[in-house]
Formats: sequence, C-alpha cells, structure tokens
Amino acid sequence: IDSTTVKAEAGVGKYTVRPGGEGPQKWGGVIRVKNPATNVVKEYPFHAEYISAKSALVVSPDKMNVFYIGVENPVSISVPGIPAENVTPSISAGTITGSRGKYIVTVSTPGETNISVTFKTGTGAGPSKSMGPMKFRVKRIPPPHAEVGGKIGGSVTKDFIAIQYGIIPKLDDFEFEAKFSMVSYKFEYVKNGDRFTEDVIGGNFTDKIKSIIKTLPSKSAVDFSNLKVRGPDGVNRDINGVHFIVL
Repeated sequence: IDSTTVKAEAGVGKYTVRPGGEGPQKWGGVIRVKNPATNVVKEYPFHAEYISAKSALVVSPDKMNVFYIGVENPVSISVPGIPAENVTPSISAGTITGSRGKYIVTVSTPGETNISVTFKTGTGAGPSKSMGPMKFRVKRIPPPHAEVGGKIGGSVTKDFIAIQYGIIPKLDDFEFEAKFSMVSYKFEYVKNGDRFTEDVIGGNFTDKIKSIIKTLPSKSAVDFSNLKVRGPDGVNRDINGVHFIVL
C-alpha cells in the first residue's frame, strides 16, 4: 500500500508514481473533504487503471516491409504497454504462427498482405481493441547465379572440369536459409567447326560431358546454358548460364 499524502493546491492534487513494470497498472486512494461548517471529514474512495509502457524506437522503412515465398519469415509483433499474451495477430493472405510477440509468417502468392492485431487493455474479460492493418509486400526469393567450382566463367583447365560435381545454383546476400536445386541445363560445345548440344536433367556433369571436354582442342569454348532451377517455393526459374574457355 502506498501511503503517500498528496498536497492539494487550489483544489488540485498531483500524484506522481514510477511504475514497477509494463502493462496494466492499478492505482487508487481516498479523497478526504472537510465540511467547514461541521468540521466533519467525508471520505471518497476511488480506483482506476492505466497502461505502463517502455519508451520504444519504431523503425519501419516501407521498402523493407517484405515477406518472401517459400521461407519462414520471422516477425516481432507488440503493442506498447500491452502484455504480449494479450496481443493476437492476424494476416490477410498467408499464415501466422507463434506466441508472446514472436511469430513466423508464411506466404504463397506474390502481391501484398496485411497484418492486424487485436488486444485487451485490462486483465479482465473487457472488450478487445484492434490496430492495423500494416501492409507488407510479398515477393519471390531473388534468383541465384550459377557456379562451377566457385567460378562463374573464364578460362579453366580440362582437369578442373573433370573433378567438378556439376553446376551449383548459389544465392548471395540473402538473409534467409533458402536452397535452390538444378532442374536441367544444356551443354554446348564446338568441335571441328561444328556445334553440338547435350540436354541434361539435373545439375551434375555426366561422364559423357567430362569425356567430351577431355577431347576438345585447347582454347575451346564450352557453354552451360538454358539453366533451370527450382527454389523452396517449388517454382522453376531460368537463370544465367556459365561460359568457359577450356585450356
């Protein structure tokens, strides 16, 4: 019990308190009024609630409000001054799972989606309030680039090609864990003035391809083109090929 006595001046009393935590805070007291005619003091008990919230910095650059298809998008959702367990988020397109301020958003269709929240301001079964919506863009993961043994092209030896597993789709500078797999590619080479092609399923270098490269004259050009990859969203996509000069 806070037994602070508040001094009144010109009929106004000012009470100052530092909350001990976040969320709903209860306070109250007794106003005592003396009847000047009878000197009888009459008491008027009162009680009330308020919401306590930490000072917060909210940074929301619109161009970064993006959810990506095929990966889990972690989000933190809170309403200042409201306990996390009293906040319930919803999403207009996609799914949102989690609890107590930490959630995972999954989306499947490019475009836009909106997140809103409902929350209770008190500890009882009072009416819920809502906030939002907050708009997010929904995009596909950016395409990877193709590498062979860490190289994206240039001059290589026949022995270099011979020890490689195949074409690797690599995604750089992306914050999420996302893997692409090779679906198919076309191997092209020139020998004795004629151009030959081989269509390959997957991304591996077949024994036939490695054997062909071993028989090519020095400074022959080989191309791995028409590359198709599949990302975590299950959609096939075309990416740039790889061009080598075999020494």
